[in-house]
Formats: sequence, structure tokens, C-alpha cells
Amino acid sequence: MAPLLPSDIYHLALAGAREPESEALRQLQTRLPSAYTVFHGVHWSREYRSGIKFGRLDFMVVNKGGKALATR
Repeated sequence: MAPLLPSDIYHLALAGAREPESEALRQLQTRLPSAYTVFHGVHWSREYRSGIKFGRLDFMVVNKGGKALATR
């Protein structure tokens, strides 16, 4: 079972998560082995000459080798 960060997924609905997002997170947790870590609700920012861009990733899956897959 893959660890989740943050680990408390039961309060996702309070934070505005929809049921399909919560279900996808449960599936990732139960179907991936412990060699993967699933991050959810990852906020990011990047500075450009024209300004700063902000965003949020629904999920980021990282393996022990540091390779990542992200979705939004």
C-alpha cells in the first residue's frame, strides 16, 4: 500500500474535494506498492519575467528513485 501525504484523506470533502478525486486517491493508495508515495493537493508557484504563476496538482506519484508523475 502506497503512503499518502498528507495522510488524512477523510477530511478532503471539507476542503472542497469531489468524490471522484477522493476515490482516485483511495485507488492509488491501495493499488500501488509501498515503493511509491502519493502526494495530493500539491500547490506550486513559478516566477516568470511577466509575473508569478500559481497552480495546484491533484496528485503527484513519486517512486523511491525520485521519478514523478503528476496530474491536475
